[in-house]
Amino acid sequence: MTPDGDPEFEVVSPEQAAINREASQRRIAENWAEREAATLELEELQRIDLPSPAQIRRMAELVELIRSRPHARPYYELAAEAGDRDAQDYLAAWDEDLDDTDTITAILKRAWVVLPESPTTSAAERLRKLLADYDEIRNAKPEDFA
Repeated sequence: MTPDGDPEFEVVSPEQAAINREASQRRIAENWAEREAATLELEELQRIDLPSPAQIRRMAELVELIRSRPHARPYYELAAEAGDRDAQDYLAAWDEDLDDTDTITAILKRAWVVLPESPTTSAAERLRKLLADYDEIRNAKPEDFA
């Protein structure tokens, strides 16, 4: 914190700055090493001709670590279909989080897009209108277009 109380800018000694820089570089190296190890493990698992349900779930976990949760979902679904109970539980919990009568909201949540409850920007308002229009079209009956 600066003498005037601004928490964004902290004055540190050159020694502390060097320690902070070294700690940051160490975290970057550790994260890189973890991702590299996960990538290598994923490549090994993908070479298996007929992976077990647990191996498919492990692929899902690695894809989630390396890429993102939405990219991992197809792997979790395959593992669940193959009988992996942990994958089934994981998907059930995931879907419970997304349980919503508004399918558009569920899709946005699955894509990790969150609209503010009271939008303050015109872009958010336009997106809400677009989604409302889409819902109206999606729920329309053929006779509505006659």
